[in-house]
Amino acid sequence: MSLARELAAVAGGLEPMNGEGRSAVVWDLSNEHVPKVLHAGRHAREELIEQATRRLASGEASFEVGGGPGVRGRVVVCGSGGDRAAYGLFLHGEGTPHLGNTTEGLIEAAERSFGKQVEDMSRRERQEVVRFLDDRGVFMLRKAVETVADQLGVTRFTIYNYLDDSERGTIREVEEEAN
Repeated sequence: MSLARELAAVAGGLEPMNGEGRSAVVWDLSNEHVPKVLHAGRHAREELIEQATRRLASGEASFEVGGGPGVRGRVVVCGSGGDRAAYGLFLHGEGTPHLGNTTEGLIEAAERSFGKQVEDMSRRERQEVVRFLDDRGVFMLRKAVETVADQLGVTRFTIYNYLDDSERGTIREVEEEAN
């Protein structure tokens, strides 16, 4: 699966949690001269998409777009060679997107799945929550590790260790120390 299609899947999965007036847009940049929109959230404004698409076609890699008071967005290009994509997060109204709300919703889904609150989970269960979040692309977002660490009540170094163990396929059950 291409990077652009993976980003589009993540953006589509996170869209219900973006809230009113917040949307993501994903472009496939495999054809260097013709960026193709693969995903546009329901609140995405056509004028911002068109503005960003023109700038991507001209070769810009990271930029901000605007369309009047309270209407703005940030677009970032990622990937290399023929597997490139652009991801844009747009805000249409007051305030800013809040990563905490998105991760909080996903953590609540994990809590429902385990049938217990994060504070009652074992180390192994918290590792599974981190894997669940990672599978949904949460850690591709800036400041996600710190946000998730706060919500799980662990350090960011613990999150990095969980991610490292998950990446190697070595998530292991470790007895928690009794306090």
